Order: sequence, then C-alpha cells, then structure tokens
Amino acid sequence: MLANRNINDASEYLVHKKFFLNHQKELVEVQNNAPKIKLAEACVIDRDLFWATTRYYPKSSLKEIFNIVKAQSKVLPPFEGMFLWRVRNLGAEQFSIDYFVIPKENYELIPASCQFVLPLYNDTKEQNQWPLTLSNVCDESQEISKVQLPWLDLVGLRVKREKTKTQQRLSTTHLIYGLLATGVLTVTSLSAYIYLTQMSLQSANVQNQTQVNESLEMRQKYNRKVNSIGELQTFLKQNPNVLSRLASLNINSQGIIFDRVTVIPKGVELRGVTDKSATDLLKQIVASDVIKEAKFSGPVVKQKTGGEGFTIEVEWL
Repeated sequence: MLANRNINDASEYLVHKKFFLNHQKELVEVQNNAPKIKLAEACVIDRDLFWATTRYYPKSSLKEIFNIVKAQSKVLPPFEGMFLWRVRNLGAEQFSIDYFVIPKENYELIPASCQFVLPLYNDTKEQNQWPLTLSNVCDESQEISKVQLPWLDLVGLRVKREKTKTQQRLSTTHLIYGLLATGVLTVTSLSAYIYLTQMSLQSANVQNQTQVNESLEMRQKYNRKVNSIGELQTFLKQNPNVLSRLASLNINSQGIIFDRVTVIPKGVELRGVTDKSATDLLKQIVASDVIKEAKFSGPVVKQKTGGEGFTIEVEWL
C-alpha cells in the first residue's frame, strides 16, 4: 500500500536493495521485498570499504552544485577508485555534500547487475574522526533493509562502469524498463535542477535585500540633501547678506543672548535666552521694516535665573 511507503525513498518504488557488501568483503543477499516495478538494483556497502568526507557550502552555491562536484572529484580522492556523492540539508542555510571513493579492489566485488551503491555513512557520527582513513567501526547488526535511497541520491550514487565491447541484445521488457528508468532519472534531474535554482534565487534575494534597502536609504538621503542645498542656494540668491539683515532688526539687544541662528529657506530661526519677556522680543522683531512675519516656532521656556528661552522663526520681506 502507498500509505505504508516512504514517498522520498526510491528503493520503495523502483530500486531493489538486493546486496550488502560487508566489512569482510562478503557479498550477502539482503532479505527484503523487491518493489513491484524493479528498474534497478542497488548494493549497500559497509563503512570499512570506502573513504568518505563531507564538505559544507552556503545556500547561494546551490546553482553551482554540479560544477562543485566536478571540481572536487579532481582534488579530493586520496587514491584511485569509484567517485560517488550525495547532497544533504538542502533546506538549511548551509547544505552539505558527502563524497565517497571506493577502492578498485572493493568496487569490483559489487555485482554487475547493481546500478547504484548505498554507502553506510553518517557524517554526524564521524565528525570527530580523521577524514583520510578507511578504518571505521561498523555495526553489521543494523537492518540493511531500512537504509533509504532518496530520489536525489540517484544522480550521484549511480555506478559508472567501463563499457565492454560485448553487445547484449535487449528484450522488449528490458527495453521498456530501461526507457522508464531513463525517464525517471530525467524527471529527477530536472526536478532537482528546478529546486536548486529556486533555492539559489531565494538565497540571493535574502542576501541582496539588505544591500537594496541600504542603497534606497542612501538615495533618499541624497535626494533630501540635494533638495536642501537647492533651497539654500535659492535663499542665498534672494538674501545675499543675512548678517546685514539681522543687524537691521529693530530690537533692544540688551539682556538678549542668541545661542543659535539657523538659516531656513524664507528667513532665519533665532534661538536664545532673554532676561526679560520673550513675547516683548517677538513684538520688537515683528515691528522691524525688513520682516514679513515672525512667530514662535517652539515653546517659551522659563529659566531658573528668571529669564525666558525662546525659538522664533523670522520670514524676510
């Protein structure tokens, strides 16, 4: 029944895990039920019979996965042998690739009928061990029939054998099965490519979003500065001598301290303290001939010394 099967396990549907090559290099036939539609056979291989290591990569490298594997196949293997690989943790921030090399004297023991090899390898359990070694403890009591073969693993765990000159005649049944297997592998490869591309694009969007936001913010700040500079230039053209205009204000400056004079597009903003009344100061400024309008632009603050703090916005005529 489909309800009792793992949909992510190719060995539940098309690939028969038929053999197990143990650490004594004995080929044992696995006691498990073959799938109803058997298109290929696989051999589970003991951990003592192959070299393995794991490498981790950022999610942004997903679209380059096949180039990564091709490059690593040339530099990683410590000796000649069959090079295999599989991908793990595709949904995480970092995905990993397990690399395997099976020595020639070991992979020659794998039956010719097997199209796939399932290495018994767990990088989490071996993370504290020296990677360049074939000496590992393997528990043969584990249930080999429960070893899974994810669909994506079909790409990297396929046995690559040298073609012989002997031509074998295919029966109609084998031909159909071969075409079906080719179709399944093609669909799996395309699905993997689409999935990896989507993951890569999502990762790129996340990484670039911060830079995009920073660029937009810088652009907004630049626009504000440009607008402010433009308004200031217009004001300076219309008001070539700010100090002269301030001097022409008809006010009694005794007891008045201007802490800050800020130039604004239509005039100035005066901030300071008077030991008298800020309202009287405002009346004097309004009465000046060069003033179009003057008003408090901030609250009047009573000082401990008895005076008043003020902020007055002045607009020139």
